[in-house]
Amino acid sequence: MNKYIKQWCFAVFMLSLSSVALAAPKGICTPDNGVFHSTLDFSGYLITANENKVGTTFNTTVTNGSSYPGRCHCDTGNVGEFPYIYYTSKINQALTYAGVHSNINYYDLNPNLDVGIAIDILGVGYVNAPFEYHANNPSGNTKYNCNRIEPLSISSGG
Repeated sequence: MNKYIKQWCFAVFMLSLSSVALAAPKGICTPDNGVFHSTLDFSGYLITANENKVGTTFNTTVTNGSSYPGRCHCDTGNVGEFPYIYYTSKINQALTYAGVHSNINYYDLNPNLDVGIAIDILGVGYVNAPFEYHANNPSGNTKYNCNRIEPLSISSGG
C-alpha cells in the first residue's frame, strides 16, 4: 500500500511539473511610446449638397496607413512564444454615442455628422469599436517570440 502511495504522489508531482512546462506564456504587448492615438483625416472626402441628407450613409474606409513599434513582455522571461496579440480600442471621450446602424457603432462628430468606427485587426477583419482584448489571427505559423529583441511593427488598423 505504501509503495502505491509513493508512486501516486510521484505521478502527481510529475504532472504538476509538466503542466507548468507546457503552459503558454502570458504577458503584455505595449507600444514603445505609450498609448497609440490614431488620427484619421477626412479632409479629402467630398459630400455634395444632393448627398447631404438626413439618414444618408457613406461607406468609406479611411486609414492613416501607419504602424507603431511595440514590445511584448512575457511572464516566462525570454522563454516561449505566443500565437496572438490582443488589442483594445477606446473611443475618445469627446465623442458621444449616437446609435447603431448596420451593426456599426456611430458617434457624434459634430452637430451635422456622425461617424461609425470599426478597426481592421490582422487576420480578423473589421471589429466594431470600442472593444477590449480582441485577438488578431496572423496567417501561417506566425508566432511572437518572448526573446525578440527588435520591436514589433504593429499596424494601427486605422
